[in-house]
Amino acid sequence: MVKYKCYFDGSYTPLISGYAFCVIVGDKIVHSDIKCGRLQTSHHAETEALIMLLKYIQDYIEPGSTVKVYGDDKSLISKILYLTGQKYVSLEVRLLYEALKENYAISLTHISGKENKIAHNLSRIIYNTRSSLMQTNSILEKEGLSVERRCISLDDIFIPDYFKNCILPGPGNYKKRLNHCQKYGRDHNSRIISVSSGGQMISGYTTYLILRDSGITSCDVNVWTDKTDLMAA
Repeated sequence: MVKYKCYFDGSYTPLISGYAFCVIVGDKIVHSDIKCGRLQTSHHAETEALIMLLKYIQDYIEPGSTVKVYGDDKSLISKILYLTGQKYVSLEVRLLYEALKENYAISLTHISGKENKIAHNLSRIIYNTRSSLMQTNSILEKEGLSVERRCISLDDIFIPDYFKNCILPGPGNYKKRLNHCQKYGRDHNSRIISVSSGGQMISGYTTYLILRDSGITSCDVNVWTDKTDLMAA
């Protein structure tokens, strides 16, 4: 019987979230899927990714197969496995998992973000790679969003406090903290700057800091615009 390893992950920004999964047999990816939508939190994005994966298992993987599911949202996985905080977990994802246990040798395991790189990067394709911009425009249109590439001044980008607090915590040597940021960028595939139509940063803080440190004053960014904003204008 074929043994499957499945990985899921979700990513969140204020305007758009991505969620994805991949299925691996041996050392080959046999299937992957990516979707995006407007969700409220990163927890919702992780949950949607897992639901999408469980539905794929139910529809396309032969009953009786060994299926190992991995994700890096420890809270979500604990709530499903140990029934803790059940009111915060989607009933759909719990029922799907319990139903699959009857027909598959299925397990759900928490892993670190570093071990979940494939699904992690897939879930961020929608706002981290220029090549995917045209491919995702039709999806974003349905979500009431449009994306364009625009050159803007770095001075015009508003940086929310949570970026500074998350990536550059506490006092210390600026160069050392910048090196920390560069490592964060490599680990999290955060290279392209994305901003809202009002100029608030959505992603790409690492790139922003490196450009600033290099003396660059402007660059191309992804600008996300809500169509309701356009109609109001």
